[in-house]
Amino acid sequence: DIPTMTSNSWITKTANRGGEEENNEEYILIDVRSKEERDVSVIPGSISLQQFEDDIIGKTKSNTNNNITVLANPNLHVVTYCTIGYRSGVEARRLRDAYNLHERIHNLDGIVPYTHCCLIDDKDQAGDLISNNNSEEKVTGNTASPPYTVPQAHQAPPRLISPKTGEETNKVHCYGSVWAQCLNTSYFEPVVFTKKSFIIQSAKKMCEVCCRCSWMSSFVV
Repeated sequence: DIPTMTSNSWITKTANRGGEEENNEEYILIDVRSKEERDVSVIPGSISLQQFEDDIIGKTKSNTNNNITVLANPNLHVVTYCTIGYRSGVEARRLRDAYNLHERIHNLDGIVPYTHCCLIDDKDQAGDLISNNNSEEKVTGNTASPPYTVPQAHQAPPRLISPKTGEETNKVHCYGSVWAQCLNTSYFEPVVFTKKSFIIQSAKKMCEVCCRCSWMSSFVV
Protein backbone atom coordinates (compact mmCIF):
# COMPACT_ATOMS: atom_id res chain seq x y z
CA ASP A 1 0.00 0.00 0.00
CA ILE A 2 3.08 2.27 -0.11
CA PRO A 3 3.78 3.64 -3.61
CA THR A 4 7.02 2.27 -5.07
CA MET A 5 9.48 4.70 -6.63
CA THR A 6 12.02 3.23 -9.03
CA SER A 7 15.65 4.26 -8.88
CA ASN A 8 15.28 5.64 -12.40
CA SER A 9 12.53 7.95 -11.18
CA TRP A 10 14.57 9.03 -8.16
CA ILE A 11 17.59 9.98 -10.29
CA THR A 12 15.34 11.81 -12.72
CA LYS A 13 13.74 13.79 -9.92
CA THR A 14 16.99 14.77 -8.27
CA ALA A 15 19.30 15.26 -11.25
CA ASN A 16 20.25 18.91 -11.64
CA ARG A 17 17.69 19.93 -9.02
CA GLY A 18 19.45 19.38 -5.72
CA GLY A 19 16.65 17.11 -4.53
CA GLU A 20 13.81 19.49 -5.40
CA GLU A 21 11.09 19.25 -8.00
CA GLU A 22 10.09 22.19 -10.15
CA ASN A 23 6.80 22.44 -8.27
CA ASN A 24 8.75 23.12 -5.03
CA GLU A 25 8.29 19.61 -3.71
CA GLU A 26 11.23 18.56 -1.54
CA TYR A 27 12.39 14.98 -1.14
CA ILE A 28 14.19 13.41 1.80
CA LEU A 29 15.85 10.07 1.08
CA ILE A 30 16.05 7.83 4.15
CA ASP A 31 18.41 4.86 4.34
CA VAL A 32 16.75 2.43 6.77
CA ARG A 33 19.59 -0.10 6.67
CA SER A 34 21.82 -0.88 9.63
CA LYS A 35 24.90 1.21 10.41
CA GLU A 36 27.12 -1.66 9.26
CA GLU A 37 25.49 -1.55 5.83
CA ARG A 38 25.51 2.22 5.55
CA ASP A 39 29.19 2.35 6.49
CA VAL A 40 29.99 0.59 3.20
CA SER A 41 28.15 3.03 0.94
CA VAL A 42 25.00 5.14 0.64
CA ILE A 43 23.05 6.82 -2.12
CA PRO A 44 24.18 10.47 -2.25
CA GLY A 45 22.06 12.84 -0.18
CA SER A 46 20.46 10.15 1.96
CA ILE A 47 20.19 10.27 5.74
CA SER A 48 19.70 7.56 8.33
CA LEU A 49 16.36 6.68 9.86
CA GLN A 50 17.56 7.96 13.22
CA GLN A 51 18.63 11.28 11.70
CA PHE A 52 15.20 11.68 10.16
CA GLU A 53 13.29 11.01 13.36
CA ASP A 54 15.66 12.92 15.65
CA ASP A 55 16.54 15.90 13.46
CA ILE A 56 13.87 16.33 10.78
CA ILE A 57 10.82 15.27 12.77
CA GLY A 58 12.08 16.88 15.95
CA LYS A 59 12.70 20.25 14.30
CA THR A 60 9.90 20.54 11.73
CA LYS A 61 6.81 19.09 13.38
CA SER A 62 3.97 21.60 13.55
CA ASN A 63 1.46 20.05 15.92
CA THR A 64 0.10 16.78 17.19
CA ASN A 65 -3.37 15.42 16.71
CA ASN A 66 -4.23 12.17 18.46
CA ASN A 67 -0.54 11.42 19.00
CA ILE A 68 0.24 11.83 15.29
CA THR A 69 2.90 14.33 14.32
CA VAL A 70 2.31 16.49 11.25
CA LEU A 71 5.35 17.80 9.36
CA ALA A 72 5.22 21.57 9.09
CA ASN A 73 6.40 21.69 5.46
CA PRO A 74 3.50 20.52 3.25
CA ASN A 75 5.86 20.12 0.27
CA LEU A 76 8.12 17.67 2.08
CA HIS A 77 8.04 14.13 0.71
CA VAL A 78 9.83 11.12 2.14
CA VAL A 79 11.45 8.25 0.24
CA THR A 80 12.79 5.20 2.08
CA TYR A 81 15.26 2.63 0.80
CA CYS A 82 17.16 -0.49 1.82
CA THR A 83 18.67 -3.34 -0.22
CA ILE A 84 15.71 -4.40 -2.36
CA GLY A 85 12.79 -2.54 -0.81
CA TYR A 86 11.40 -4.93 1.80
CA ARG A 87 12.71 -3.41 5.02
CA SER A 88 12.17 0.10 3.72
CA GLY A 89 8.59 -0.81 2.87
CA VAL A 90 8.00 -1.87 6.47
CA GLU A 91 9.54 1.36 7.77
CA ALA A 92 7.61 3.44 5.24
CA ARG A 93 4.32 2.12 6.58
CA ARG A 94 5.40 2.82 10.14
CA LEU A 95 6.52 6.38 9.30
CA ARG A 96 3.34 7.04 7.35
CA ASP A 97 1.13 6.07 10.26
CA ALA A 98 3.31 7.56 12.99
CA TYR A 99 3.83 10.97 11.38
CA ASN A 100 0.78 11.37 9.16
CA LEU A 101 2.74 11.08 5.91
CA HIS A 102 -0.16 9.81 3.85
CA GLU A 103 0.32 10.68 0.16
CA ARG A 104 3.79 11.98 1.04
CA ILE A 105 5.88 8.84 1.34
CA HIS A 106 7.34 6.45 -1.23
CA ASN A 107 9.47 3.32 -1.08
CA LEU A 108 12.50 3.15 -3.37
CA ASP A 109 13.11 -0.17 -5.10
CA GLY A 110 16.49 -0.45 -3.34
CA ILE A 111 20.20 0.18 -3.59
CA VAL A 112 20.73 -2.99 -5.66
CA PRO A 113 18.35 -1.87 -8.45
CA TYR A 114 19.93 1.58 -8.11
CA THR A 115 23.25 0.15 -9.32
CA HIS A 116 21.62 -0.77 -12.61
CA CYS A 117 20.63 2.78 -13.45
CA CYS A 118 23.03 4.75 -15.60
CA LEU A 119 23.80 8.35 -16.47
CA ILE A 120 25.01 9.72 -19.78
CA ASP A 121 28.70 10.41 -19.31
CA ASP A 122 28.66 13.68 -21.23
CA LYS A 123 29.10 17.24 -19.96
CA ASP A 124 26.29 18.54 -22.16
CA GLN A 125 23.89 15.89 -20.88
CA ALA A 126 25.13 15.36 -17.34
CA GLY A 127 22.49 13.93 -15.07
CA ASP A 128 20.24 12.69 -17.88
CA LEU A 129 18.96 9.22 -17.16
CA ILE A 130 18.95 6.30 -19.51
CA SER A 131 16.49 3.62 -18.46
CA ASN A 132 17.67 0.07 -18.90
CA ASN A 133 15.83 -1.52 -21.84
CA ASN A 134 14.16 1.90 -22.30
CA SER A 135 11.84 1.10 -19.44
CA GLU A 136 11.66 1.04 -15.67
CA GLU A 137 12.98 -1.92 -13.68
CA LYS A 138 10.60 -4.78 -13.14
CA VAL A 139 9.10 -4.25 -9.71
CA THR A 140 6.86 -6.65 -7.85
CA GLY A 141 5.44 -5.40 -4.58
CA ASN A 142 8.31 -3.86 -2.63
CA THR A 143 11.09 -5.73 -4.40
CA ALA A 144 12.83 -5.51 -7.75
CA SER A 145 13.69 -8.60 -9.76
CA PRO A 146 16.35 -9.38 -12.38
CA PRO A 147 17.29 -9.57 -15.19
CA TYR A 148 18.94 -6.21 -15.65
CA THR A 149 21.00 -4.88 -18.52
CA VAL A 150 24.50 -3.56 -17.99
CA PRO A 151 25.14 0.10 -18.89
CA GLN A 152 26.91 0.58 -22.21
CA ALA A 153 30.49 1.83 -22.36
CA HIS A 154 29.56 5.48 -22.97
CA GLN A 155 27.31 5.58 -19.93
CA ALA A 156 28.33 6.11 -16.32
CA PRO A 157 27.02 4.11 -13.36
CA PRO A 158 25.16 5.95 -10.59
CA ARG A 159 27.19 7.40 -7.75
CA LEU A 160 27.55 5.85 -4.32
CA ILE A 161 29.34 7.54 -1.43
CA SER A 162 31.37 6.11 1.42
CA PRO A 163 30.23 7.86 4.64
CA LYS A 164 33.65 7.23 6.16
CA THR A 165 35.60 9.10 3.47
CA GLY A 166 32.95 11.19 1.75
CA GLU A 167 34.29 9.94 -1.57
CA GLU A 168 32.78 7.79 -4.29
CA THR A 169 33.02 4.03 -3.89
CA ASN A 170 32.08 0.96 -5.88
CA LYS A 171 31.32 -1.19 -2.83
CA VAL A 172 27.71 -2.02 -2.00
CA HIS A 173 26.44 -3.90 1.03
CA CYS A 174 23.91 -6.40 -0.32
CA TYR A 175 22.90 -7.89 3.06
CA GLY A 176 23.09 -11.51 1.83
CA SER A 177 24.63 -13.50 -1.01
CA VAL A 178 21.24 -13.98 -2.71
CA TRP A 179 20.84 -10.24 -3.29
CA ALA A 180 24.52 -9.85 -4.18
CA GLN A 181 23.82 -11.94 -7.29
CA CYS A 182 21.46 -9.22 -8.50
CA LEU A 183 24.05 -6.43 -8.17
CA ASN A 184 25.49 -4.74 -11.24
CA THR A 185 28.91 -6.35 -10.78
CA SER A 186 30.26 -4.76 -13.94
CA TYR A 187 30.71 -1.59 -11.90
CA PHE A 188 30.12 -2.49 -8.27
CA GLU A 189 31.61 -4.89 -5.73
CA PRO A 190 29.25 -6.67 -3.32
CA VAL A 191 29.78 -6.84 0.42
CA VAL A 192 27.63 -9.19 2.52
CA PHE A 193 27.21 -10.13 6.16
CA THR A 194 28.95 -13.26 7.37
CA LYS A 195 26.56 -16.11 8.17
CA LYS A 196 26.74 -15.28 11.87
CA SER A 197 26.18 -11.56 11.31
CA PHE A 198 23.33 -12.31 8.89
CA ILE A 199 21.48 -14.30 11.57
CA ILE A 200 22.11 -11.61 14.20
CA GLN A 201 20.97 -8.77 11.92
CA SER A 202 17.84 -10.66 10.85
CA ALA A 203 16.92 -11.45 14.45
CA LYS A 204 17.62 -7.86 15.49
CA LYS A 205 15.35 -6.50 12.77
CA MET A 206 12.54 -8.86 13.73
CA CYS A 207 12.83 -7.74 17.33
CA GLU A 208 12.72 -4.08 16.31
CA VAL A 209 9.58 -4.61 14.25
CA CYS A 210 7.88 -6.59 17.04
CA CYS A 211 8.77 -3.98 19.66
CA ARG A 212 7.47 -1.16 17.47
CA CYS A 213 4.21 -3.00 16.81
CA SER A 214 3.77 -3.60 20.53
CA TRP A 215 4.61 0.01 21.36
CA MET A 216 2.25 1.44 18.77
CA SER A 217 -0.57 -0.94 19.74
CA SER A 218 -0.58 0.62 23.22
CA PHE A 219 -2.04 3.77 21.65
CA VAL A 220 -4.85 1.93 19.91
CA VAL A 221 -8.19 2.07 21.71
